[in-house]
Amino acid sequence: MDYSLEELLPIVARLSERYTRKESSSVTYETAEMLMEAVLTCVREGMENGERAVAGGEKPKAEQIYQRGRERIEEKAQKAKRIYEELMTGWEDYGCLNYRDTVRTGMMEFFARYDAQFQPQNHLLTLDYPLLCPLPKQCGADLILGYLKRVRIEKAFLDCFRREPVIRLMDRVSPDGRKNYMGNLCEPVLLAACGCMIADQPVGELMLNSRDLAEIRETFSGAGRPEAEAKIRWILRRIGEQVPCAGTAGYLEQAAPGFATRIFNGIQSDCLAAVFFMQEFPMA
Repeated sequence: MDYSLEELLPIVARLSERYTRKESSSVTYETAEMLMEAVLTCVREGMENGERAVAGGEKPKAEQIYQRGRERIEEKAQKAKRIYEELMTGWEDYGCLNYRDTVRTGMMEFFARYDAQFQPQNHLLTLDYPLLCPLPKQCGADLILGYLKRVRIEKAFLDCFRREPVIRLMDRVSPDGRKNYMGNLCEPVLLAACGCMIADQPVGELMLNSRDLAEIRETFSGAGRPEAEAKIRWILRRIGEQVPCAGTAGYLEQAAPGFATRIFNGIQSDCLAAVFFMQEFPMA
């Protein structure tokens, strides 16, 4: 269902009046473009979830779809805020400034400044802290909500470990200091946990030795990339099933192709120790 420019312009005009508080009969081209995108964003939202028709087969008015979409966007922003408040309970950044600045500090700015009326398409933040598994292309409250849902899963996973083993691991991952680390915290922890499961070591310690690396090498000996990925996917699912957060197993599984490639290449290049961030290799 498409709406013509003629159907949308009255909504843009009313939005423009509210934007200028009726103090001006015109706005700049840039402002008009922003307001039109705001209307289009709400209309697209209002047309989602199969609600493209109404009883009797009549096409709903553009204003009706716009209002429905704006309400949904506001609901998503509120849902994102609730997730954020939940995340801040027992929050731990492990000394990573990028994680802290993006999630703890940045999100506070988003909720303080987000404008669902005039700029619902603007998510305000660059989200410099990367997720374990990237989001599809989104904007506005959709992007922030999807981002925080994934951060919630990652936090639930990290919360399964004591702080000390995570800190020890991150100090090996980022020798120039955890505060300067720009990667994803969940990734090295999950990879180390995966290695511990393969080597039948205590997962909670996130530690491997030279014998463990030899066992990992043996486990994947003769395996091609598809077989290696299948093994890693099964392990990641088992790990995810132990995390008390819905959707964790499916989310962690998405890391399987990348992990399998790193392990496979590490074996082929005889640098498996670097793959698991091992700097010293005491014998068990």
